[in-house]
Amino acid sequence: MRSFTTVAVCALRAMAQSPLPPASRIAVNGPMADHSAATSTGSQEHAVSRATGPPGPPAIGNFSPLSGAAIDTFLAAQKAYRHGDYAGALRVLKEFWIRHPPGGAEFEKSSAEDRGVARSIGLNLGDPPCYSALLMLTECAGWRLQARKVAPEATRHVRLTVILVGHSRGIEPATSGELQTHAGKQVVHNLDSRIAAHRHRIIRESLWLFNQYVSAITAGKLAV
Repeated sequence: MRSFTTVAVCALRAMAQSPLPPASRIAVNGPMADHSAATSTGSQEHAVSRATGPPGPPAIGNFSPLSGAAIDTFLAAQKAYRHGDYAGALRVLKEFWIRHPPGGAEFEKSSAEDRGVARSIGLNLGDPPCYSALLMLTECAGWRLQARKVAPEATRHVRLTVILVGHSRGIEPATSGELQTHAGKQVVHNLDSRIAAHRHRIIRESLWLFNQYVSAITAGKLAV
């Protein structure tokens, strides 16, 4: 995953410096409109409430204190950022990193503790939860504040296409042994129709931070 991310970031930076005309596009899908902070943050807070609420049975479980703090920090910082309060967002993020320096052993420990919780509730917030998102949002907020001090450059747009497989059928291995021998049970998977609700809002919300990050790492030269 780190290798893929490195390649993707390098490719985006290279595109920002390439002589492509402003009208250039990648893929042919429609634009992904953004949503208000209240809509996005509200839906995310509702989604994580089961995981970060009062302690429950082991089958439901709760995230570790560190991951709970990471989730709370991300929601608070994202809300400030999406309302244009970049200084406030960065302050919240820096306070978190002072208490929990990036790369610390505590993240590895909480990651191991929280994998079972994530599986039990079917909520994927990253591994460790919100760690990568917090790093990305920190860079985005820092760039937004810096961008206010310099003259803006022309921005070129990249169109991102999300391909959704509506139906699949095949063998699903349950163990590494079955994976090696191409064994397992026959399964059929159908895409949940709710993913199309509100003009695919869930997809656009999940890509919001990525879109912001692309702008940050290219110093505003590219927008998705």
